[in-house]
Amino acid sequence: MKKAIEYILFILILLLIYFYRTEINIIAIKAYNYYSGNSAKINEYSKNINYLNFQKTTDFVPNNKQELINVIYTILDDGITDYMFYCGYDECEEDLDDVANNGILQVINNYVHPYNSFKLFNYNSVLNVVSISIDRSYNDNEISIINSRLNYIIPTIISSTMNDHDKIMAFHDYIVNNTKYEQDETKGENHKAYSIIVNGKGVCSGYADILDIFLYKMGYKSIKVANEDHVWNALFLDNQIYNIDMTWDDPIATDGDKLLHDYFMISTSELMDLDKENKHNFDRNLYLELK
Repeated sequence: MKKAIEYILFILILLLIYFYRTEINIIAIKAYNYYSGNSAKINEYSKNINYLNFQKTTDFVPNNKQELINVIYTILDDGITDYMFYCGYDECEEDLDDVANNGILQVINNYVHPYNSFKLFNYNSVLNVVSISIDRSYNDNEISIINSRLNYIIPTIISSTMNDHDKIMAFHDYIVNNTKYEQDETKGENHKAYSIIVNGKGVCSGYADILDIFLYKMGYKSIKVANEDHVWNALFLDNQIYNIDMTWDDPIATDGDKLLHDYFMISTSELMDLDKENKHNFDRNLYLELK
């Protein structure tokens, strides 16, 4: 009789585990994130902004593709490097592969602060349990040096009497006047703001990163915009969207350095009209704000 009762209890426990497996998984994952120090904590470089395609969330159990995108955006924007969550729908793994491999993930990377952006994004999904590991683009030492340089530079070029346009132009001009475009794009360091501010050289992604870092530091809302060949910035100011391309305002010249303002705070339509080489095309379905 005793063995029969034990057997029935065992079956009941198994049934409870089966029927409440989702809830049990969620509780176990939350406990893992908490005790491993991976709980969702916002760092100081979180922009914490909701965009048309990407919204911050506190619900880390996505039930559709858009909610999955929001979870990934939140993890990146908050500066989390390791996280685990449970997907509440069957197509999650397929959607995760699509987000990671078909351009969406890279666009999300352009919406978050450069310090929270990734150079490597690793993920794994087993039985709808998703684990994410992120290797950030900038290490702590690079961040410290960039911030220190900006803290020195900004007071020397910007005054409290300047308006927003003049403040941003002052930084634009400082970078263009003190940076040379590095034609050797094979060197990884040239793609980062660190090389722009420390070595005085870099490529378009470095120009875009340093401007995005500056704009955030000054309290402005901005993102980076990219295609396969180029990166520039979009500034949200006074209910308008302005494109800024410091790379194209710093042309390679044989007759000395040049400072241009052709690509400084112009609308998207102006940008398209100005660029006869079509180097500023972008996916308008992903960068909805720039339509």
